[in-house]
Amino acid sequence: MSGVERGVSDGSARDFSIDALRSILMLLGIPYHVTFLYKVDSDWSVADSQRAWVFDVLADALHSFRMAAFFLIAGYFSALLLARRPVGVWLQSRLKQIGIPLVAATLTVLPLVMVIEIYAVARPEDLWSALARKLATPGGHWVAHLWFLAVLLELSFGLALSWRWMCKLDLARLDRFFMNSPVTCTAAVILFIGVYQAFTGVPARLLSIVIADDVILMFSITEAFRFLPFFLIGVFLQGMPGTFALFRTVNPWVIACAILATAGYVVFSDVDTIYGRVVTRALTGACGVLMTSVLLAAARKLFDKKRAIVSFLVDSAIVIYVFHFPIIFLISLISNKFDLSIYFEFAFVVLLVYLFSFVVWILISRFEPLRFAFTGRARRLRDPADAKG
Repeated sequence: MSGVERGVSDGSARDFSIDALRSILMLLGIPYHVTFLYKVDSDWSVADSQRAWVFDVLADALHSFRMAAFFLIAGYFSALLLARRPVGVWLQSRLKQIGIPLVAATLTVLPLVMVIEIYAVARPEDLWSALARKLATPGGHWVAHLWFLAVLLELSFGLALSWRWMCKLDLARLDRFFMNSPVTCTAAVILFIGVYQAFTGVPARLLSIVIADDVILMFSITEAFRFLPFFLIGVFLQGMPGTFALFRTVNPWVIACAILATAGYVVFSDVDTIYGRVVTRALTGACGVLMTSVLLAAARKLFDKKRAIVSFLVDSAIVIYVFHFPIIFLISLISNKFDLSIYFEFAFVVLLVYLFSFVVWILISRFEPLRFAFTGRARRLRDPADAKG
């Protein structure tokens, strides 16, 4: 057995801490999206009249690592499951557990979001005509906050097609090389991703020659290119147990570098020039790799055993995430009518969104057809390793 298959050749037990972290990263989307109600540069139609720069900083800090870490973990679990199952069986499970919730949410949740967006800016008599135009138009509004599910499907298809080739890679040798020179190798990976990220817009621009921009947005093609290297890192780490163990070890220098990279990302995010955008994208590599290492080490300490909280997070995260977006929009229509402290209002809205999203999860989990539609599963999740990713 060779390549990425060797990572599970010993029948190693699943790691609950990684499951918990993946779910937490998804749920961090709630405070991230709530910041768009209060960011100075927010263009949301339901944004609050009060704005503060601190929410721009919070949004940029979360954005610098959250999805990079999520896709790295998704790649790890994808390789873990592919090494245990035939490619066809694994791909079928991806279609069911990712595709079904994506379709269900696209047909129900996203039209609701569109209605609220239009209601916030349009005259009542123009609401339905504006909605009809939006429903008939391709674009990013057809994926909205669910873009990562489309990207997961695209990356899963790519991995399935290349799996036979990837199994021939000598990752044992690469694992030893990384273990012998961890600092140099990590720096090289970060540098490569940084350069790659700086030019991720190029493939989309080339595709726009033959494909309409709205279609590119609708299928999140740019995001697929952007997060591909993090997904592949996760795939490779699954077959490099020594490097992965080192990657998850608490290291003060890694923590310090992760903080500096995130701070740099936040600073350059406000530089609205080509130089600023290139540097920001380049720093995504450092933020993604280093912060993922820090978070995996922290999760290993906090969620080292199977606990009720881990089962809850893995079971509920996707439903809570799917429904939090329209809930934010609905709450914002009400919160805009009150003159509260912006910081108190932010915290209160975040709390309410978590609470109402949790209620939605409880209701959906009690009805098997709805559970299947929004999770791709008809029964309670028994194996956290067999989750989205």
